[in-house]
Amino acid sequence: MVDFRQSFKKAHEKGITPAVSAHLDAIRGLAAIAVLLMHARHLLLRDWADLHHHNLGLEFVYGITEFGHQAVIVFFILSGFFIGPGVLRDIHTGRWSFTAYFVKRFIRLEIVLLPALLLCLFWDLSGSHIFGLKSIYGGHADFYPVAYNIQACISAPIFFGNLAFLQMIKVPPLGSDSPLWSLANEFWYYLLFPCTALALLSRKKLAVRSTYGGAGVLIVWLVRKSILIYFPIWLIGVLSYYLPKTKHPKSIKRAFLIASSVLFCLDLLSTKQYWSNSIASDYVLSGCFALFLYSLLNRTTTIGERYSRLSHGLASSSYTLYVVHLPLLVFLEVWIGKRWVPTPLHLVLTLGIVYTDWLYARGIYRLFEARTPTVRQWTEKKLKGLYAKMGRKERQGVL
Repeated sequence: MVDFRQSFKKAHEKGITPAVSAHLDAIRGLAAIAVLLMHARHLLLRDWADLHHHNLGLEFVYGITEFGHQAVIVFFILSGFFIGPGVLRDIHTGRWSFTAYFVKRFIRLEIVLLPALLLCLFWDLSGSHIFGLKSIYGGHADFYPVAYNIQACISAPIFFGNLAFLQMIKVPPLGSDSPLWSLANEFWYYLLFPCTALALLSRKKLAVRSTYGGAGVLIVWLVRKSILIYFPIWLIGVLSYYLPKTKHPKSIKRAFLIASSVLFCLDLLSTKQYWSNSIASDYVLSGCFALFLYSLLNRTTTIGERYSRLSHGLASSSYTLYVVHLPLLVFLEVWIGKRWVPTPLHLVLTLGIVYTDWLYARGIYRLFEARTPTVRQWTEKKLKGLYAKMGRKERQGVL
Protein backbone atom coordinates (compact mmCIF):
# COMPACT_ATOMS: atom_id res chain seq x y z
CA MET A 1 0.00 0.00 0.00
CA VAL A 2 1.32 3.46 -0.92
CA ASP A 3 2.20 5.63 2.08
CA PHE A 4 0.80 8.97 1.03
CA ARG A 5 2.29 10.65 4.10
CA GLN A 6 5.80 9.76 2.99
CA SER A 7 5.03 10.71 -0.61
CA PHE A 8 4.07 14.22 0.38
CA LYS A 9 6.89 14.46 2.92
CA LYS A 10 9.46 13.68 0.24
CA ALA A 11 7.85 15.97 -2.32
CA HIS A 12 10.19 18.72 -3.45
CA GLU A 13 8.77 21.95 -2.06
CA LYS A 14 9.77 24.85 -4.25
CA GLY A 15 10.58 28.12 -2.63
CA ILE A 16 8.68 31.00 -4.19
CA THR A 17 11.35 33.37 -5.46
CA PRO A 18 10.75 37.15 -5.45
CA ALA A 19 10.41 37.07 -9.24
CA VAL A 20 7.78 34.32 -9.21
CA SER A 21 5.96 36.05 -6.35
CA ALA A 22 5.83 39.28 -8.35
CA HIS A 23 4.54 37.47 -11.44
CA LEU A 24 1.81 35.74 -9.42
CA ASP A 25 0.87 39.07 -7.84
CA ALA A 26 0.52 40.55 -11.32
CA ILE A 27 -1.71 37.68 -12.40
CA ARG A 28 -3.95 38.09 -9.34
CA GLY A 29 -4.28 41.82 -9.88
CA LEU A 30 -4.99 41.51 -13.60
CA ALA A 31 -7.55 38.75 -12.96
CA ALA A 32 -9.54 41.05 -10.64
CA ILE A 33 -9.35 43.85 -13.21
CA ALA A 34 -10.57 41.42 -15.88
CA VAL A 35 -13.73 40.80 -13.83
CA LEU A 36 -14.24 44.55 -13.40
CA LEU A 37 -13.78 45.21 -17.12
CA MET A 38 -16.22 42.48 -18.10
CA HIS A 39 -18.95 43.79 -15.83
CA ALA A 40 -18.32 47.41 -16.85
CA ARG A 41 -18.50 46.58 -20.54
CA HIS A 42 -21.73 44.59 -20.19
CA LEU A 43 -23.39 47.23 -18.02
CA LEU A 44 -22.25 50.40 -19.78
CA LEU A 45 -21.93 49.43 -23.45
CA ARG A 46 -24.40 47.81 -25.80
CA ASP A 47 -24.05 44.16 -26.74
CA TRP A 48 -22.00 43.28 -29.80
CA ALA A 49 -25.06 41.92 -31.63
CA ASP A 50 -26.88 45.25 -31.17
CA LEU A 51 -24.16 47.33 -32.85
CA HIS A 52 -24.77 48.57 -36.38
CA HIS A 53 -21.09 48.97 -37.18
CA HIS A 54 -18.16 46.70 -36.35
CA ASN A 55 -14.42 47.16 -36.76
CA LEU A 56 -11.19 45.61 -35.50
CA GLY A 57 -10.84 48.15 -32.71
CA LEU A 58 -14.27 47.36 -31.28
CA GLU A 59 -13.65 43.65 -31.77
CA PHE A 60 -10.52 43.99 -29.64
CA VAL A 61 -12.36 45.98 -26.94
CA TYR A 62 -15.23 43.51 -26.75
CA GLY A 63 -12.89 40.52 -26.89
CA ILE A 64 -10.52 41.72 -24.15
CA THR A 65 -13.46 42.31 -21.79
CA GLU A 66 -14.85 38.76 -21.91
CA PHE A 67 -12.44 36.98 -19.57
CA GLY A 68 -14.11 37.55 -16.20
CA HIS A 69 -15.22 33.96 -15.64
CA GLN A 70 -11.86 32.62 -16.72
CA ALA A 71 -10.26 34.97 -14.19
CA VAL A 72 -12.27 33.30 -11.42
CA ILE A 73 -10.93 29.90 -12.52
CA VAL A 74 -7.42 31.33 -12.25
CA PHE A 75 -8.28 32.56 -8.74
CA PHE A 76 -9.31 29.03 -7.74
CA ILE A 77 -6.03 27.55 -8.97
CA LEU A 78 -3.93 30.21 -7.24
CA SER A 79 -5.93 29.73 -4.05
CA GLY A 80 -5.12 26.02 -4.01
CA PHE A 81 -1.49 26.78 -4.86
CA PHE A 82 -1.07 29.19 -1.94
CA ILE A 83 -3.23 27.51 0.71
CA GLY A 84 -2.96 23.73 0.18
CA PRO A 85 0.81 23.25 0.60
CA GLY A 86 0.80 25.18 3.89
CA VAL A 87 -1.91 22.87 5.22
CA LEU A 88 0.05 19.75 4.24
CA ARG A 89 3.30 21.14 5.60
CA ASP A 90 1.76 21.88 9.01
CA ILE A 91 0.17 18.42 9.16
CA HIS A 92 3.46 16.66 8.41
CA THR A 93 5.52 18.75 10.82
CA GLY A 94 3.01 18.33 13.64
CA ARG A 95 2.32 22.07 13.84
CA TRP A 96 -1.26 21.82 12.62
CA SER A 97 -3.87 23.74 14.59
CA PHE A 98 -7.36 23.77 13.17
CA THR A 99 -8.30 26.74 15.35
CA ALA A 100 -5.35 28.85 14.19
CA TYR A 101 -5.97 27.89 10.56
CA PHE A 102 -9.70 28.62 10.74
CA VAL A 103 -9.20 31.98 12.45
CA LYS A 104 -6.66 33.03 9.84
CA ARG A 105 -8.78 32.04 6.84
CA PHE A 106 -12.07 33.27 8.35
CA ILE A 107 -10.71 36.71 9.17
CA ARG A 108 -9.08 36.94 5.75
CA LEU A 109 -12.49 36.53 4.08
CA GLU A 110 -14.82 38.21 6.56
CA ILE A 111 -12.85 41.43 7.03
CA VAL A 112 -13.77 42.32 3.45
CA LEU A 113 -17.04 40.40 3.10
CA LEU A 114 -18.93 42.17 5.91
CA PRO A 115 -18.28 45.74 4.63
CA ALA A 116 -18.91 44.52 1.07
CA LEU A 117 -22.35 43.25 2.08
CA LEU A 118 -23.16 46.51 3.88
CA LEU A 119 -22.02 48.56 0.90
CA CYS A 120 -24.10 46.36 -1.41
CA LEU A 121 -27.17 47.12 0.73
CA PHE A 122 -26.34 50.83 0.62
CA TRP A 123 -26.05 51.02 -3.17
CA ASP A 124 -28.96 48.69 -3.93
CA LEU A 125 -31.40 50.22 -1.44
CA SER A 126 -30.36 53.72 -2.50
CA GLY A 127 -30.80 52.80 -6.14
CA SER A 128 -34.20 51.20 -5.51
CA HIS A 129 -35.36 54.29 -3.60
CA ILE A 130 -34.03 56.85 -6.09
CA PHE A 131 -34.81 55.09 -9.37
CA GLY A 132 -37.71 52.85 -8.35
CA LEU A 133 -38.39 49.19 -8.99
CA LYS A 134 -39.21 49.72 -12.67
CA SER A 135 -35.47 49.83 -13.23
CA ILE A 136 -32.80 47.15 -13.09
CA TYR A 137 -33.42 46.81 -9.36
CA GLY A 138 -36.91 45.43 -9.99
CA GLY A 139 -35.74 42.87 -12.55
CA HIS A 140 -36.36 44.99 -15.67
CA ALA A 141 -33.11 44.09 -17.44
CA ASP A 142 -32.36 41.28 -19.84
CA PHE A 143 -28.59 41.62 -20.01
CA TYR A 144 -25.68 40.22 -18.02
CA PRO A 145 -24.94 40.48 -15.11
CA VAL A 146 -28.26 41.92 -13.83
CA ALA A 147 -30.88 39.82 -15.63
CA TYR A 148 -32.71 39.04 -12.39
CA ASN A 149 -34.75 40.81 -9.70
CA ILE A 150 -32.15 42.46 -7.48
CA GLN A 151 -34.69 43.64 -4.91
CA ALA A 152 -35.90 40.05 -4.43
CA CYS A 153 -32.36 39.10 -3.36
CA ILE A 154 -32.31 41.54 -0.45
CA SER A 155 -33.46 40.27 2.94
CA ALA A 156 -32.06 39.54 6.38
CA PRO A 157 -31.81 35.75 5.77
CA ILE A 158 -29.95 36.36 2.50
CA PHE A 159 -27.60 38.87 4.17
CA PHE A 160 -26.67 36.51 7.02
CA GLY A 161 -26.59 33.53 4.65
CA ASN A 162 -23.95 35.33 2.58
CA LEU A 163 -22.10 36.26 5.76
CA ALA A 164 -22.00 32.52 6.60
CA PHE A 165 -20.85 31.60 3.04
CA LEU A 166 -24.12 29.86 2.17
CA GLN A 167 -24.66 31.71 -1.10
CA MET A 168 -25.51 29.29 -3.92
CA ILE A 169 -26.18 26.66 -1.21
CA LYS A 170 -29.12 28.01 0.79
CA VAL A 171 -29.47 31.60 -0.44
CA PRO A 172 -28.58 33.61 -3.57
CA PRO A 173 -25.79 36.20 -3.54
CA LEU A 174 -26.94 39.40 -1.86
CA GLY A 175 -28.57 41.98 -4.13
CA SER A 176 -26.56 42.98 -7.17
CA ASP A 177 -23.27 41.55 -5.84
CA SER A 178 -23.39 38.35 -7.90
CA PRO A 179 -19.58 37.77 -7.77
CA LEU A 180 -20.07 36.68 -4.16
CA TRP A 181 -20.91 33.19 -5.48
CA SER A 182 -17.24 32.24 -5.62
CA LEU A 183 -16.57 33.16 -1.98
CA ALA A 184 -18.70 30.23 -0.88
CA ASN A 185 -16.52 27.99 -3.05
CA GLU A 186 -13.36 29.38 -1.47
CA PHE A 187 -14.57 29.08 2.10
CA TRP A 188 -15.76 25.48 1.83
CA TYR A 189 -12.63 24.44 -0.08
CA TYR A 190 -10.64 25.93 2.81
CA LEU A 191 -12.46 23.54 5.15
CA LEU A 192 -12.89 20.48 2.93
CA PHE A 193 -9.22 20.21 1.97
CA PRO A 194 -7.74 20.05 5.51
CA CYS A 195 -10.50 17.69 6.67
CA THR A 196 -9.67 15.34 3.80
CA ALA A 197 -5.90 15.68 4.31
CA LEU A 198 -6.15 15.08 8.05
CA ALA A 199 -8.34 12.02 7.52
CA LEU A 200 -5.96 10.49 4.96
CA LEU A 201 -2.48 11.76 5.78
CA SER A 202 -2.17 12.68 9.44
CA ARG A 203 -0.60 10.52 12.15
CA LYS A 204 -3.39 11.19 14.60
CA LYS A 205 -5.44 8.43 16.22
CA LEU A 206 -8.05 6.66 14.14
CA ALA A 207 -10.91 8.28 16.08
CA VAL A 208 -9.56 11.76 15.33
CA ARG A 209 -8.99 10.97 11.68
CA SER A 210 -12.48 9.50 11.44
CA THR A 211 -13.90 12.68 12.93
CA TYR A 212 -12.19 14.79 10.29
CA GLY A 213 -13.35 12.36 7.61
CA GLY A 214 -16.92 12.63 8.90
CA ALA A 215 -16.68 16.42 8.85
CA GLY A 216 -15.51 16.24 5.24
CA VAL A 217 -18.49 14.06 4.33
CA LEU A 218 -20.85 16.54 5.98
CA ILE A 219 -19.30 19.40 4.00
CA VAL A 220 -19.73 17.43 0.77
CA TRP A 221 -23.36 16.79 1.67
CA LEU A 222 -23.94 20.48 2.47
CA VAL A 223 -22.29 22.26 -0.43
CA ARG A 224 -23.81 20.28 -3.30
CA LYS A 225 -22.60 19.73 -6.83
CA SER A 226 -22.48 23.38 -7.91
CA ILE A 227 -19.60 24.01 -5.50
CA LEU A 228 -17.95 20.59 -5.57
CA ILE A 229 -17.67 20.70 -9.37
CA TYR A 230 -14.78 23.19 -9.08
CA PHE A 231 -12.97 21.55 -6.16
CA PRO A 232 -10.70 19.46 -8.46
CA ILE A 233 -9.64 22.72 -10.13
CA TRP A 234 -8.64 24.07 -6.70
CA LEU A 235 -6.70 20.83 -6.13
CA ILE A 236 -4.87 21.35 -9.43
CA GLY A 237 -3.38 24.43 -7.81
CA VAL A 238 -2.14 22.33 -4.88
CA LEU A 239 -0.65 19.76 -7.24
CA SER A 240 1.14 22.47 -9.24
CA TYR A 241 3.18 23.31 -6.16
CA TYR A 242 4.47 19.75 -5.75
CA LEU A 243 5.50 19.02 -9.33
CA PRO A 244 9.29 18.52 -9.38
CA LYS A 245 11.56 21.12 -10.86
CA THR A 246 13.18 20.31 -14.16
CA LYS A 247 16.94 20.38 -14.75
CA HIS A 248 16.83 21.48 -18.36
CA PRO A 249 18.99 24.33 -19.65
CA LYS A 250 17.66 27.88 -19.37
CA SER A 251 16.94 28.01 -23.09
CA ILE A 252 14.66 24.97 -22.84
CA LYS A 253 12.88 26.41 -19.81
CA ARG A 254 12.40 29.71 -21.64
CA ALA A 255 10.95 27.92 -24.66
CA PHE A 256 8.64 25.90 -22.40
CA LEU A 257 7.42 29.10 -20.71
CA ILE A 258 6.73 30.75 -24.06
CA ALA A 259 4.93 27.67 -25.38
CA SER A 260 2.77 27.30 -22.26
CA SER A 261 1.94 31.03 -22.33
CA VAL A 262 0.85 30.80 -25.96
CA LEU A 263 -1.21 27.69 -25.22
CA PHE A 264 -2.94 29.40 -22.30
CA CYS A 265 -3.71 32.50 -24.37
CA LEU A 266 -5.03 30.42 -27.27
CA ASP A 267 -7.30 28.54 -24.89
CA LEU A 268 -8.58 31.85 -23.47
CA LEU A 269 -9.41 33.06 -26.96
CA SER A 270 -11.09 29.81 -28.01
CA THR A 271 -13.10 29.11 -24.86
CA LYS A 272 -16.41 30.61 -25.99
CA GLN A 273 -16.03 29.74 -29.65
CA TYR A 274 -15.19 26.05 -29.54
CA TRP A 275 -16.48 24.72 -26.22
CA SER A 276 -20.19 24.00 -25.85
CA ASN A 277 -19.75 22.62 -22.32
CA SER A 278 -18.67 25.40 -19.97
CA ILE A 279 -17.47 23.02 -17.23
CA ALA A 280 -15.27 21.15 -19.70
CA SER A 281 -13.82 24.44 -20.93
CA ASP A 282 -13.06 25.45 -17.34
CA TYR A 283 -11.14 22.23 -16.76
CA VAL A 284 -9.18 22.62 -20.01
CA LEU A 285 -8.40 26.20 -19.05
CA SER A 286 -7.23 25.10 -15.59
CA GLY A 287 -4.92 22.52 -17.16
CA CYS A 288 -3.41 25.12 -19.50
CA PHE A 289 -2.94 27.61 -16.67
CA ALA A 290 -1.40 24.96 -14.41
CA LEU A 291 1.08 24.16 -17.19
CA PHE A 292 1.90 27.86 -17.48
CA LEU A 293 2.25 28.10 -13.68
CA TYR A 294 4.59 25.10 -13.63
CA SER A 295 6.78 26.60 -16.37
CA LEU A 296 6.86 29.89 -14.47
CA LEU A 297 8.05 28.13 -11.30
CA ASN A 298 10.91 26.52 -13.25
CA ARG A 299 12.24 29.83 -14.51
CA THR A 300 14.90 31.71 -12.57
CA THR A 301 14.70 35.36 -13.56
CA THR A 302 15.36 38.73 -12.04
CA ILE A 303 12.84 41.55 -11.89
CA GLY A 304 12.95 45.27 -11.40
CA GLU A 305 11.92 47.00 -8.19
CA ARG A 306 9.30 49.04 -10.03
CA TYR A 307 7.62 45.93 -11.48
CA SER A 308 7.63 44.27 -8.07
CA ARG A 309 5.93 47.27 -6.43
CA LEU A 310 3.37 47.57 -9.22
CA SER A 311 2.53 43.86 -9.08
CA HIS A 312 2.12 43.91 -5.32
CA GLY A 313 -0.01 47.03 -5.54
CA LEU A 314 -2.35 45.41 -8.05
CA ALA A 315 -2.65 42.19 -6.07
CA SER A 316 -3.02 43.68 -2.60
CA SER A 317 -6.53 45.02 -3.23
CA SER A 318 -7.65 42.36 -5.75
CA TYR A 319 -9.96 40.61 -3.28
CA THR A 320 -11.62 43.86 -2.23
CA LEU A 321 -12.00 44.94 -5.85
CA TYR A 322 -13.64 41.64 -6.72
CA VAL A 323 -16.32 41.81 -4.03
CA VAL A 324 -17.21 45.53 -3.96
CA HIS A 325 -17.08 46.75 -7.56
CA LEU A 326 -20.38 45.55 -9.02
CA PRO A 327 -23.06 47.28 -6.85
CA LEU A 328 -21.49 50.68 -7.60
CA LEU A 329 -21.36 49.87 -11.33
CA VAL A 330 -25.03 48.86 -11.32
CA PHE A 331 -25.99 52.09 -9.54
CA LEU A 332 -24.06 54.17 -12.09
CA GLU A 333 -25.64 52.28 -15.01
CA VAL A 334 -29.14 53.02 -13.73
CA TRP A 335 -28.18 56.63 -13.09
CA ILE A 336 -26.89 57.01 -16.66
CA GLY A 337 -30.16 55.48 -17.86
CA LYS A 338 -28.97 53.58 -20.92
CA ARG A 339 -26.14 51.54 -22.30
CA TRP A 340 -23.93 53.51 -24.62
CA VAL A 341 -23.00 52.94 -28.22
CA PRO A 342 -19.21 52.42 -28.04
CA THR A 343 -18.08 55.70 -29.62
CA PRO A 344 -14.60 57.00 -28.72
CA LEU A 345 -16.16 59.41 -26.19
CA HIS A 346 -18.20 56.66 -24.57
CA LEU A 347 -15.20 54.35 -24.42
CA VAL A 348 -13.24 57.06 -22.61
CA LEU A 349 -16.15 57.62 -20.22
CA THR A 350 -16.35 53.88 -19.58
CA LEU A 351 -12.64 53.78 -18.75
CA GLY A 352 -13.15 56.73 -16.44
CA ILE A 353 -15.91 54.87 -14.59
CA VAL A 354 -13.73 51.76 -14.39
CA TYR A 355 -10.90 53.79 -12.90
CA THR A 356 -13.28 55.47 -10.44
CA ASP A 357 -14.58 52.06 -9.35
CA TRP A 358 -11.00 50.85 -8.91
CA LEU A 359 -10.18 53.88 -6.74
CA TYR A 360 -13.35 53.25 -4.72
CA ALA A 361 -12.26 49.63 -4.13
CA ARG A 362 -8.77 50.81 -3.27
CA GLY A 363 -10.18 53.07 -0.59
CA ILE A 364 -12.24 50.22 0.87
CA TYR A 365 -9.08 48.08 0.84
CA ARG A 366 -7.17 50.63 2.92
CA LEU A 367 -10.00 50.77 5.46
CA PHE A 368 -10.44 47.02 5.89
CA GLU A 369 -8.36 44.46 3.98
CA ALA A 370 -5.09 46.28 4.67
CA ARG A 371 -5.78 45.82 8.39
CA THR A 372 -6.09 42.03 8.14
CA PRO A 373 -2.77 41.25 9.91
CA THR A 374 -3.65 43.61 12.79
CA VAL A 375 -7.11 42.11 13.28
CA ARG A 376 -5.74 38.57 13.04
CA GLN A 377 -2.99 39.21 15.58
CA TRP A 378 -5.48 40.82 17.98
CA THR A 379 -7.86 37.85 17.63
CA GLU A 380 -5.08 35.31 18.11
CA LYS A 381 -3.87 37.16 21.21
CA LYS A 382 -7.38 37.13 22.70
CA LEU A 383 -7.81 33.43 21.92
CA LYS A 384 -4.45 32.56 23.49
CA GLY A 385 -5.47 34.46 26.61
CA LEU A 386 -8.79 32.64 26.70
CA TYR A 387 -7.13 29.24 26.26
CA ALA A 388 -4.60 30.05 28.99
CA LYS A 389 -7.40 31.06 31.36
CA MET A 390 -9.31 27.88 30.55
CA GLY A 391 -6.15 25.85 31.21
CA ARG A 392 -5.75 27.42 34.65
CA LYS A 393 -9.39 26.65 35.45
CA GLU A 394 -8.88 23.06 34.42
CA ARG A 395 -5.95 22.72 36.82
CA GLN A 396 -8.11 24.18 39.56
CA GLY A 397 -10.81 21.60 38.86
CA VAL A 398 -13.30 24.21 37.69
CA LEU A 399 -13.75 22.58 34.25
